[in-house]
Amino acid sequence: MSKLTSLIESLEDLHVLHVRFKLRLKLADFLKEDKREVATFILDWCVEKEEFSRVVEGFLENYLSRHGLDSSDVLAGNILVIIPFPSK
Repeated sequence: MSKLTSLIESLEDLHVLHVRFKLRLKLADFLKEDKREVATFILDWCVEKEEFSRVVEGFLENYLSRHGLDSSDVLAGNILVIIPFPSK
């Protein structure tokens, strides 16, 4: 994908996140190569459980799929980072 096409797609995604979900991310954060990291930035904006669900179902699953990532793996990784599990 050309850089211009990628930039336009990213701007459209940022617009959707802002208009539909009231989330504001920096373009520089959104353009990171590691889309798992971008997903983390998106989820960091979610405060309530319902908001989290809306963003995942209404945007993030499609976004990750477009970038060849499994949303279940990304979400599981994100949860492991957020919730500290006691070591045995």
